[in-house]
Amino acid sequence: MSKTIEEAAKIKVYKHLEKMFGFVALTNAGAQNMIKRTSLFYAIDVEKIAVEVADFALSRQWRSVEDELPEDDTLVAVHSPNGRVEILHYYDDVFQDELKQAHCVDYWMPIPKISSLNPEQ
Repeated sequence: MSKTIEEAAKIKVYKHLEKMFGFVALTNAGAQNMIKRTSLFYAIDVEKIAVEVADFALSRQWRSVEDELPEDDTLVAVHSPNGRVEILHYYDDVFQDELKQAHCVDYWMPIPKISSLNPEQ
């Protein structure tokens, strides 16, 4: 699945470059050459951008508790076997609510961090 997301990210980057430069970059090498010809965008690494976008997308996907568990002392979004989705605290190898009651969970997802709600900070 990550390969598909990486490829989709690359396509998105190439489409963005197409809008910026007015023609299609069919390959990463073509995009790199296009960037090198434009001094303003010389430092852009298309491959790096695509991987960063893919990593971002992958970090927001559901993960099976059988495959991976969150770091201890973390708030996560969870999916229970009964279909309920909620935010729980993962602490001491247990998914628990604010009353410290344990919950049965089959999937979890990290909650994205908000860097700042105030753009001036």
